[in-house]
Amino acid sequence: MAEPKKFQFDVWLTHANTVYRGVPYEVVTDWIQQGRLLEDDRIRPVGTEEWFVLAKVPACTQGGGPFCCGPMELHVVDAATAARRYTLGGSQCIIAGPPTTAGVVCENTSNYSQGTVLNWTGATVRHFTIQGPVSAELSPDGTAVALSSNTGTTFEGIKRSLDLEACGWIDNQHVIAGGDTEQQPRIGDVTTGVIVAINAQGVCGGVIPGGL
Repeated sequence: MAEPKKFQFDVWLTHANTVYRGVPYEVVTDWIQQGRLLEDDRIRPVGTEEWFVLAKVPACTQGGGPFCCGPMELHVVDAATAARRYTLGGSQCIIAGPPTTAGVVCENTSNYSQGTVLNWTGATVRHFTIQGPVSAELSPDGTAVALSSNTGTTFEGIKRSLDLEACGWIDNQHVIAGGDTEQQPRIGDVTTGVIVAINAQGVCGGVIPGGL
């Protein structure tokens, strides 16, 4: 029986300018482990048009550890040439939360005592003090950072704390916390401190730009 197409990928080795078509998923993972695929190479499911840059992700260790399973750094790539233009974060300052239109936050990995706001050219906007690794979500306008944990959310740039574990911003005034059958998702207003439960379940996935 033929292998399902959804488990096959086209792989573009950008440095060699070579494309392999219909590569099985297991082969792709073997190539990554063997170092044959580099961070600037591209991949796409068979039958689709859009190429995706291979994400650079730190290896998982027993127990996970801080930010074990997210991207270590982000790459800004020229859509026309696929050339990398900027790098945000890295092994010394690991990405600590989802990106927004203003940029992203990274945290120093030596002792997790400092967070850094980066813009989309990779330039440092500002630093702020943290007390160990913490999820850090930058507001869309870049003026505030939500520092969230299972004990609640505090903010850098805003004198406010909320009794929820924020996972992202809706706009510059509201953050959202995901939920399940035991804990309803909630929306928190960083200006008034009001928290509203919503009748839904799920986790934060991303922000849809206005107009879509």
